[in-house]
Amino acid sequence: MAIVRGLAALVIAAGVLGGAVPAQAHDHVQGSLTIVHPWSRATAPSQKAGGVFLVIQNAGDRPDRLIGIESDMADIASLHASIRDGDVVKMRPVKGGIEVPAKGEVALAPGGKHVMLIGLREQLIKESTFPLTLIFERAGPIEVVAVVESAGARRPAAGDPEHDHDAATARSGK
Repeated sequence: MAIVRGLAALVIAAGVLGGAVPAQAHDHVQGSLTIVHPWSRATAPSQKAGGVFLVIQNAGDRPDRLIGIESDMADIASLHASIRDGDVVKMRPVKGGIEVPAKGEVALAPGGKHVMLIGLREQLIKESTFPLTLIFERAGPIEVVAVVESAGARRPAAGDPEHDHDAATARSGK
């Protein structure tokens, strides 16, 4: 029994210390919305911008809209989209927010819609985490924690198919 209590204390301590152990995939649920594994890429020491990616699932009967972002990690946190113009990809702010359909989902992913952090106040280091708040028209603010993946990551780290959106999409056939 003492061993079990000791292990429980170790698990709790690891959760409290946050960055002391490698970050694991995670979801955040509020009402009918589930925010699936928010993540970012590691940045270079001089890099002043970064992106945050995630999937928003809406189990409700009414659509919602992601209308804003708050983060102490950067001077500006906003919704952006990557738009191809010939051979050039440009990033533009998303006006009016991002709709999350009823009984549906929307992915914020590299090369598409995403959260843009401009004026990073500190370097994003692999396996660290940081908080941000997603603001929805109906659901209101939802506090989440983003996990920092490797600098060139195209999706969350392999090995966790429950939180790998590409694997989840392949399983559901969508």
